[in-house]
Amino acid sequence: MQRTTTSTRGRSSRAIRTLAAAALALVFTGAVDVRSADASTATSVMSGRAKGSWELPPSFTTSGVLGGHFFDSSGSVMWDVDGEVVETQTSPPALALRIGYYFADLNDPTSTAAFPKYSVAGNWSALQLTGQGTFDGYMGVQFSPAGAVFLIGQVRGKFSDPPAIPGPGRFSAIWRADV
Repeated sequence: MQRTTTSTRGRSSRAIRTLAAAALALVFTGAVDVRSADASTATSVMSGRAKGSWELPPSFTTSGVLGGHFFDSSGSVMWDVDGEVVETQTSPPALALRIGYYFADLNDPTSTAAFPKYSVAGNWSALQLTGQGTFDGYMGVQFSPAGAVFLIGQVRGKFSDPPAIPGPGRFSAIWRADV
């Protein structure tokens, strides 16, 4: 199934793309010290697991999708995740490795407030033949529409989206954030 995804997240699209660019730059350089935007706004350090669906892009001209939930340490849903998976490169030899980035909104299922807005962005890589891979990234928060996105945490995990099996694959991850 080929899916062309255009951003339906309107107001947060620019913020997420900014976070994605910042996360990619930090991941590539390795220069990151993840801390709260302001120590007085951080109420606690939280951690947990994330699970959901991961669909690799069918081609360079379309995006894949990811969706699921971030759970706190007690197993309760902390955020719903909804985002895009973009491929940037397939590497030789024989195009064995696929590489890209992802970005997603983290939505509090118990709140209708527009802010603070949480998001996640980072890198992924997968084996071409199996569709199995890993991802890592950074979590961010934005407090107003024109406000900066502050890095507050990290996420890393693995996914499997075998090309021979139709439909999306699955992902699992661990996360930690100052919220």
